[in-house]
Amino acid sequence: MIPVLRHDFPIATERRQVLPAALPFACGLAAGTRVETADGLVAVEDLVPGQLLETTEGHQPLLRLLRCLPGSPSATSQVMLPAGILGRGKPLILAAEQEIVVSGWIAELHFGADAVTLTPAMLLRQGLARVVGPAQETSLYMPVVARPSAVYAGALALTIACVGGETAQDHDAALPGTIELNDAEAALVLSLLGAATLH
Repeated sequence: MIPVLRHDFPIATERRQVLPAALPFACGLAAGTRVETADGLVAVEDLVPGQLLETTEGHQPLLRLLRCLPGSPSATSQVMLPAGILGRGKPLILAAEQEIVVSGWIAELHFGADAVTLTPAMLLRQGLARVVGPAQETSLYMPVVARPSAVYAGALALTIACVGGETAQDHDAALPGTIELNDAEAALVLSLLGAATLH
């Protein structure tokens, strides 16, 4: 599910905000991940509040950019997706539970949905990714926008946080027409995409 921050979560007044340990999600994009904006591709750590992000729900201004440092109490395990997985030309580091949105004919034909979500942890369990060692860990960033959506990073759509809900425990936001997959369903999607032959 898309991380939802309390409706009164403050809008950024500074360039970056360190992710508090109390926030209820363990996802994020590694430093260096280039995301699509109205100005072209920009490294996630270089995004600034107000910048227009290209999302699955159209252009949305960045409200805040959260950062989680390696080794901090809120840090999560990081997973490296090798080049070629899910159409990526370069390796990509993501938090283990970062949602990846897969859309198109596979989602429609096999699940009757516009899109389905899977996580790097699912790819790890299929032997298609690996855990990043401490020496390779990097800061993770989470863009925050107003509406549930995913940001584009190369060939992938990655869910990002949104503002809404009464408490920080609201986890019920989802992209319209999207369903979450279990491990068996994720394996089916990966086999149809040919990911198993790319490892």
